[in-house]
Amino acid sequence: MIKGKLNQGLMEIIRANVRVSDQVIGDIQANLTCTAVGARSVIDFCEEYKLDGLAEAGDAIIARSEQALEAGLKALPERNLHQPAENRGRRGRCCASRCHNEARQSHSGRFFRLVTAAAISLNVPFCYTRAVAYYTMKCLFAPDLPNNQGTFSLFNVVAPAGCVLNALPPVATGARHTIGHYVFPLIMGALSEPLADRVMTEMGMLNVFNIFGQHRDGEKLPRCTF
Repeated sequence: MIKGKLNQGLMEIIRANVRVSDQVIGDIQANLTCTAVGARSVIDFCEEYKLDGLAEAGDAIIARSEQALEAGLKALPERNLHQPAENRGRRGRCCASRCHNEARQSHSGRFFRLVTAAAISLNVPFCYTRAVAYYTMKCLFAPDLPNNQGTFSLFNVVAPAGCVLNALPPVATGARHTIGHYVFPLIMGALSEPLADRVMTEMGMLNVFNIFGQHRDGEKLPRCTF
């Protein structure tokens, strides 16, 4: 935004560098609208309750979330837990992964002994790996907590730089879900013995539906649904 107006030049750059431009531009516009509505709601809330801001309320929410998460994490045993997994990707490549949850004091999830980044697009950016790991731990130890900084501040996710779960540029990551999707069962498997009443069974793969075509006026029609 420039002085409250959409930066059309930036939008054209984005449109020219993504595969499904209409969907991406639509997502950006939807997020801008949501942000504007949220900002107005925050201003109205502060005016109604005579508040200068939400910093104190936010700090209190984060602190209470951390306390609730800490209470939930007491169920995590104070010992190392391991879970091997194997996933065969395209061209017969074997991607071997291992999940390791350290003692409760550090609440750490480490992925090690991983294959290096593959020459095809199965590699996973670390932000994806970390997000799935956070989600899994939240399901296990604080499923009723709302998402905020306090919900995840006690977790530490580690994967060696350059491995398949921590791919670095310019490695291809277009099919990252093919491998990254299995972070969930890795962690669940590692905790299946001590937390048998909480873990869930391994889920199936995502359904990804790609459509490529062309409108009558010649405009390309790429669609990706998952």
